Amino acid sequence: MDAISATQILASLTPEKKARMVAMLCHDLTVVARDTYGEGMDVKAPARLRELNEIEHRMTGFLVRILKGDDSRAPDDAIAGVFFADREDKRLEGILEFAFARVSRTFQEPVPLPEIPDGDAR
Repeated sequence: MDAISATQILASLTPEKKARMVAMLCHDLTVVARDTYGEGMDVKAPARLRELNEIEHRMTGFLVRILKGDDSRAPDDAIAGVFFADREDKRLEGILEFAFARVSRTFQEPVPLPEIPDGDAR
């Protein structure tokens, strides 16, 4: 899967289904962020946690606009681009692509899930 096919999936959804998919993606982002936690209150990957927080902010903004009926300000290619951007953190890049592919299976025929690169949260 790539940004083009992800955009096509999003474009095929009704606003209600798109809102549900974006909400599911937002939920997955919170799970991904847990990988940055260390012992107790420590954060073992602050840069990744910060990047995930920025992604979560963008995605919840898209969700609000879709729910308000203003999805022209939440273009499908922008939403897909969040999950298929080239990133310095290749593990995070792989995790985000995996998350989109996994969630999109709820809304279409199943597609093979991508591999997540090995590596720690640093």
